[in-house]
Amino acid sequence: MMGSMVNVTIRKKAGPGILHFGFPLWAVWIFLLPLAVLISPSILVICLLRLIAPWRVISIFRGIIRALKGAEVEIDDRSRLVAIGIR
Repeated sequence: MMGSMVNVTIRKKAGPGILHFGFPLWAVWIFLLPLAVLISPSILVICLLRLIAPWRVISIFRGIIRALKGAEVEIDDRSRLVAIGIR
């Protein structure tokens, strides 16, 4: 199952300040839709030339999207800690 919510936490290391917010994952997909529209013709041409099997491309993208659920990324800097989690 694909994740549905992205949670972002930003903490300052010196002094008070924690910023925590979340947003639905479909909002990210809406921003990535133009990129997918631009890339899809080239993927279609490659598949039609039989350089890549179309079902393999679909299964790989499906696997990547399904693997996003539970992903957590932490970025540490001198002044801040940023944590991103997909639930």
